[in-house]
Amino acid sequence: MRCLSCKNKLSVSFCLVLISGVLFSFLTLPVVSAQESSSSKDRGETITFTTYYPAPFGVYQTLRLPPSEPVEQPQEGQIYYDQQEHTLKCFTNGKWSGIVWFNNAGIFLKEGAVAIAPYSIDGGRTKFKGQAKYSQGEIYTRIRIMDGSDSAVCDSEWKQGFSAKCRGRGYDVEANTSVAGVTLKVHKEKYDYIFEGQWQ
Repeated sequence: MRCLSCKNKLSVSFCLVLISGVLFSFLTLPVVSAQESSSSKDRGETITFTTYYPAPFGVYQTLRLPPSEPVEQPQEGQIYYDQQEHTLKCFTNGKWSGIVWFNNAGIFLKEGAVAIAPYSIDGGRTKFKGQAKYSQGEIYTRIRIMDGSDSAVCDSEWKQGFSAKCRGRGYDVEANTSVAGVTLKVHKEKYDYIFEGQWQ
């Protein structure tokens, strides 16, 4: 501030030289520091960055698998969305398994998986069998009521879906398929008998 108030030419020239020197010193300081820092890194300091793609861990709000066909040489744990059966499949134990949704619960079932809940009464003279199977991305349920010679008294046949009903020999029989397997419910008058069979 004192330089700006100089009145003679000599003082003004001196001020300009002084200001120029200060500016030159200020501008060259970072350059010198950068060179010194760079030379210090060249003496052995290194920084390594490692990235992964895709990330081994992560949280995604939306994840989409495009419909496709199974690969020719799948690996254990590989998943894809089957464009024919419209379901998610996973390769486990050497086979592709499809995920089946029961309300809000899902389970991976291999092609041809079955669940059976058998029951017999009257010394084997009346037999019941609740069955469920997974085939081509769909669930099928069936009930059979048989006599002692295994002749069908009532056969609901395979029904696509999670339930089937049948009536015979005075019994009302219902089978329901779930994530656990098939549940067989046998009703007669005021008595209910419930039996379960797990997915195999």
